[in-house]
Amino acid sequence: MKLSKSIQLAHLLSGSIRDIYCQAISNHLTHDWILNKLKVRVFTDKEYMKAPKWVHNYLSGYKAALLDHLLEEHLHTGRMYKGVLYEKWDDMTEELKEMVRKDMDSVPMATYWNDSMDPF
Repeated sequence: MKLSKSIQLAHLLSGSIRDIYCQAISNHLTHDWILNKLKVRVFTDKEYMKAPKWVHNYLSGYKAALLDHLLEEHLHTGRMYKGVLYEKWDDMTEELKEMVRKDMDSVPMATYWNDSMDPF
């Protein structure tokens, strides 16, 4: 693949990646939805399959940067217990702390969108 075509492809597919993340942010979509769309629209593209390794690395890095941005700016993690999200250990009730001490999986950690309680 020629360099100019590789650059065009990287630009085109990075736009697709950005669009997928923008849709996810706007509509509070799940991580599984993002991964599925990335697979369908980017990582199984026949031109992507023929692209040089540097294009793959560039797009993987771009995807990772967008995910980092998403985690920092739009998501939070905590334990949901009786309809309340606890993000810090110090905020948890004694009852919840005791449950977590006995069995961490009894109240699992989860990631939610900042401005709603929609799961990520």
